[in-house]
This record gives sequence, C-alpha cells and structure tokens, in this order.
Amino acid sequence: MASKFDVSAITLNPTEVSEVAKIIVEKVFETGLLSAEHETFTGIQTKAQILFLEQLGIGGEKLVGCTPAELESLKFTEKFWNPFPHFGRMTHCATDENRLFKILKNAKNVYPDLFEGFEGDQVKELVAALLISHIEESIRAKSWFSDENAATYANGGNFTNGTNLNIFNQNNGLWKQIIADALIPRTTISENTGATKVLQILTAGNSVVYLKSVWDKADSRLKANTEAQFYVTPEIYNDFLWQVAQNEINGGINQTLKNGDTGLTFMGKKIIKKDDWFRNITQYKDNGTVYELPNRIVFTVKENIPIGTLNETDLTNLRVIFDPVSNTNIIDYGYFLDAVFGESYLASVAY
Repeated sequence: MASKFDVSAITLNPTEVSEVAKIIVEKVFETGLLSAEHETFTGIQTKAQILFLEQLGIGGEKLVGCTPAELESLKFTEKFWNPFPHFGRMTHCATDENRLFKILKNAKNVYPDLFEGFEGDQVKELVAALLISHIEESIRAKSWFSDENAATYANGGNFTNGTNLNIFNQNNGLWKQIIADALIPRTTISENTGATKVLQILTAGNSVVYLKSVWDKADSRLKANTEAQFYVTPEIYNDFLWQVAQNEINGGINQTLKNGDTGLTFMGKKIIKKDDWFRNITQYKDNGTVYELPNRIVFTVKENIPIGTLNETDLTNLRVIFDPVSNTNIIDYGYFLDAVFGESYLASVAY
C-alpha cells in the first residue's frame, strides 16, 4: 500500500524547523529524562565559571571583648564550562516512511508527553521523535564516557577496537573526571577484576554489600541531602530488587511508578538504574575478554553532575530537506555539550 504521507513534505520550512528545534532542546535538556538525573543548563558560555560552595562549619563562640569570633572562610571550588560542538546527519529513504510513521504511532501511545506541541502534524512529530531519541542517547554516552585521550585497546586505550573515537574525544566525561578525583570515597567491586565476562557477573546479594559500603563512606552532608540518589548499573539494581523481594524488605512490595520506575530506595535514597551505562560499557568498553568495570555505583546529587549546552532555546544548525534524486530525507543537526563533575565530598562511588 502506498504511503498516505507525501514524503516530500518532510522538507520543513524555516518556521517549522525552528519549532522542532525548540521542542528538541526543551525535551532533551529542560524537561526530558536527562533533567531527572542531571542538573541541566542551557545558554551557557564557553569558559563560563561554575562555582561550588561548601557549607560553613559549626561556629558561634562565647563573646570575648567586643568582637565576635570570625567564622571560617567560605570555601569555593571553581570549574569552567568548555562545551564542544557535536554535529551529525540522519538519512533515511523515503520508502521507510510507512514503517517510521507506524513506529511513531506506537511511541505516541507510550510517551505522549514527548509529542506535545506537534498535535496533528505527523511530519514534525517524526522529525522531532527521531532526533530527540538519538540526541538524548548520544548525550548520555558522551557525558559519562567521553575521554580527550580516547584510544582503542589495540592502541593502548580502553575503547573497543573499531570504535569511532571522534564520538568520544571532544572532552572528558563524568567517569573520567570521577576516576581521576582521588578525594572521592570509593569502594572496589571485586567482580570487576574477574578474568572473564562470566566471572564479572555480580555475586548474588553483593549489591547490598556495595551499596552499604558506598553509603558508609559518604560524607554526612551528602547523606543528609534530600536530593541525593544512587546511580547504578543494571546488575546491581536487579540484584538489589531481588533481595528486597526475597527478604520481604518493605513487605516485598515495590510500588510501580510512571515509566516502570519501581520506586526502589536504599537508606531512603532513590536508586536509578542506568541501562545506558550497561549499553555503552558492553559496546564501547569490551576488550574481547572482559568489560571495563561493568558494575558501577555513583551516589551523588544531580546538581553535582551538571550537563550544559550553549543552545538556549533551540537546536543549532537543524536542517531538514528531501532529496528527490536519491529519494532520501536528510536531517542535519548540531549542538554544544559539556558535563562537569563538581565537589568531591558530594559523591561516593564504587567500581
């Protein structure tokens, strides 16, 4: 059956492209899933200063003479945004339109909020959906696993042989920054040192051991922060979920929330399952025998792992055209990105 959509209509006019670009920035950086895990900033400037301020210690002394005792000095930590441009092109044949619109229909049923602003305009919905999903997944990978010195295992690095290193070598991601920061409390996950991928599988029950160790080593200020949460790889999450059910902690009941979130917590702090870490580790951190640190935990607050972009209200260089010669739809895009790790005392990790 011929498509009821005119594929040439994928060529959006400048006003429509601008609408799509604004929705992409809103959904990815401002209100999307990223904003639940990271503090997100738009409209940042290159080399703009980020200030992190430690809390003042206990003070207030008995008055001696007429001058109160001076409090300790404010302790600032400064870092700087250094966003790099990321550009890409998505090309798909016009004969794919039927299947793409079917996928779009299913996606609208599962994630209705994603398509607000494009009601009744399936062409713009399609363009936005393709880019939002792709860009968000890319940002997750780049924000956590980028490395300015990225190299494959064959060349002495820690990226899977054959990896396109240009995806990851613009700046240093959060994991590179975390591992380099010796002041962050850390726990060693023994399974990560296994000589094979099978031996790297988490031992049943060890999720509780590692989560407790991360908690015990965390700064009291982090523990007291109501926004603190655990970010964990899927094996740790699934093992802990099973321990909860098996041992009837909280009655063995986990309330199912929106998008399948179980509401799982440890010591009253939310646990976020980082499936994207697993996907990226198994795809890009595989030397053929073992994965690099397949089991990981980060306990922090999202303000301590911010993600920023120069793009303030829309996506840079978004262009959508239809090429009648090759019968293909071409989507060019560009955005700026950086991820910065903040204060050492506001994190505790295991890997």
